[in-house]
Amino acid sequence: MLRWQLVILLFSFGIGTARADNVSCPILTTAVQVAACPSDEELRVTFVGYCSDDARGYDLADQDTCVDYESYRRRKNVALWEVGDKFQGYLSCDLPADAVRQLKPVAIAVKTQGTVTRVVCTYPQGLTFVYRTREQCRVEGSGNCEADPVACKASCGK
Repeated sequence: MLRWQLVILLFSFGIGTARADNVSCPILTTAVQVAACPSDEELRVTFVGYCSDDARGYDLADQDTCVDYESYRRRKNVALWEVGDKFQGYLSCDLPADAVRQLKPVAIAVKTQGTVTRVVCTYPQGLTFVYRTREQCRVEGSGNCEADPVACKASCGK
């Protein structure tokens, strides 16, 4: 008897039922930088360590990073940004915050990486914000946000 009461209770709260959440690419007006940018001194120290003779230990796929300090700085001078409680992105510290907050999404895609699904929203200048979940997601529509801003969403559910 107790088991059936528990099952009824769980279903009344929506637990155990399949659900789908729509995940839309965020509008960046509320984006917040949550990590500090590295100092020039920190970048120079990590450049020496990362790009020294020991760099082969990192198995660098991107050989352009260590061409010179400026190349390294362009790649590593980033800080973590968040929008709401879902999306995160690493953006260049050279990009002014006001410029970031004016960007509109241009594309949305879903990528799977192991057991994690990544909803990737792309903005001008190649900037991305990512939502990670263990649920299965699929893009609604073409994924081209410029052509159809309403279609800039994914449906995620079990």
